[in-house]
Amino acid sequence: AVYHHLTLSGGSAKTLPAGVTTVNGNLTLSTGGTSATLAADLTIGGNLLINSSTTLDVSASNYATNVGGNWTGSGTFTPHSGTVTLQGTGAQNVNNGSNSFYNLVLNNAAGATLVTNNATVNNVLTLTSGKVTTSAKILIIGSGGSISGASATNYVNGNLQKAFATSGSPQSFTFEIGDATQIDLGSGPLDA
Repeated sequence: AVYHHLTLSGGSAKTLPAGVTTVNGNLTLSTGGTSATLAADLTIGGNLLINSSTTLDVSASNYATNVGGNWTGSGTFTPHSGTVTLQGTGAQNVNNGSNSFYNLVLNNAAGATLVTNNATVNNVLTLTSGKVTTSAKILIIGSGGSISGASATNYVNGNLQKAFATSGSPQSFTFEIGDATQIDLGSGPLDA
């Protein structure tokens, strides 16, 4: 199914159509109590807005969500083990509320910026193209998570936090932070 802009409302549960779903413009979940469950991969050319008291669920089938605009989620995003790809051509803003991503791919040379909240990636952050700018926010990689694809042009510019298990074998993690000319490891202790 292909839509120009799509607004889901009515305070009820909806399942998006099977087959690839494409929204060339914006996808908005607007009314409290409205939930949408994917039945196929979802591609959004514009912005995704998950308003308060609404839910977007990738389903247990872990359908991919590809976004070309900004990601705003004050409602609930249920990622299961799915992948979200930020694939715009202009700079993208991410405000995921208190939700987390399972896999997050940045494939946008213009990059993405954390705007209002910290963001958590529980599995893999893939830096295909572009950098994630955190400003005063923190990009958090879960205890089982990792980063792939980092390079001189693809990295986290700002605050990066990695959760570690407190028991077991010693662990290591490469912090993919800095900019094209400098990597700033900050100051203070590094605690387990």
